[in-house]
Amino acid sequence: MDSENKTPSETLEIQIGENNHTLLMTYGLLTRLSLVNQSIDDLVNGGVDPVAREAVLVTCLKKHGRSGVFEGDFDIEELDISISQCEAIFDWAMGHLLDFFMRRMEAGAKISAPYRDRLQALTSSITGSEA
Repeated sequence: MDSENKTPSETLEIQIGENNHTLLMTYGLLTRLSLVNQSIDDLVNGGVDPVAREAVLVTCLKKHGRSGVFEGDFDIEELDISISQCEAIFDWAMGHLLDFFMRRMEAGAKISAPYRDRLQALTSSITGSEA
């Protein structure tokens, strides 16, 4: 993780069996991971949900083409990979998702700031309360 701006590293070095691999967080990978974890609640619960954990690991490790479509058969249980390596992949992916979600929420707050009065008036009129 970059200590200056707290964003996770773009790459992660892992070992599967005897082979070293470099994972790269691309926009496509981030998007596919976002489909598995669509909210901050999903991120928090994903660490203890075995289905979500496996979906993240498969998304990060399975070979895919430029279009993002997965290629070939893949069984995560066939991989010679340690638990600590799996945890590192999961933490790296979740760090990227959390960082992305937080940046988008911060950008949304900044973008909506000039409209705050109008948004408040609209919200009040919908709920029937005074602005």
